[in-house]
Amino acid sequence: MSDTNRLGIGRYVPLRLTQEQSEAPMEVINDFFQTYTMEEVRESQWFLFSKTISLDDEELGGINRNDLVFDYEEMGKLIEAIYLFGIQAGNIIIE
Repeated sequence: MSDTNRLGIGRYVPLRLTQEQSEAPMEVINDFFQTYTMEEVRESQWFLFSKTISLDDEELGGINRNDLVFDYEEMGKLIEAIYLFGIQAGNIIIE
């Protein structure tokens, strides 16, 4: 857990977006999906997940493996929903 989360600072506010990105979040979505295909996103997500889940318990620092699986599945759904949202809004064009 990051220090900002321990302090409660980042619980409900974006921490990585600039002011400009916060005011136009669809641009962040557009940039992301112009950079990465869904296949690349899935491959990257799987790589990170598979490397993390294979760590020793000590290296996981108390993180529950079941939580990792749940988070992996939920983040995948979120990414796909955001992708569809962008398509439906006409901001992401499938080539």
